[in-house]
Amino acid sequence: MRPRVLIVEDEVMLGLLLAGLVGSLGMEAVGPARSGAEALHLLDAEAPDFALLDFRLSDGPGLGVREALHAAGVPFLWLTGSDPADLPPGDEPVLAKPFDVEALKLNLRLLAPAAAQAPDRPVPAGAVPPRAAAPSLH
Repeated sequence: MRPRVLIVEDEVMLGLLLAGLVGSLGMEAVGPARSGAEALHLLDAEAPDFALLDFRLSDGPGLGVREALHAAGVPFLWLTGSDPADLPPGDEPVLAKPFDVEALKLNLRLLAPAAAQAPDRPVPAGAVPPRAAAPSLH
């Protein structure tokens, strides 16, 4: 079964680009969701394995989505044009926009095994790089 990736991105073209990239890696794109409300609906209706989450969404910061992803045991990667210091404290990996496509591919490949854990899906230490060390090719 192909990993299902929830894409939460309010910029239409970037959301479509992400969906295409996810598909090119043999994964199934869920979304893209353009708002937190739409993301919460897709999270509940589609049960993704992991997610790409923009921090600044059209209806506010992605904090509610972050909480729901944690509650559902769904690992995710922040995608943000904001300063990573503006993100809430946590150990989620972050990829800054504009991002390098190869760095995003690497992070998606790292999240896929983490998503395959037990139903409560705890992310094992080291499976997803810590925020300060998210793989980047820059």
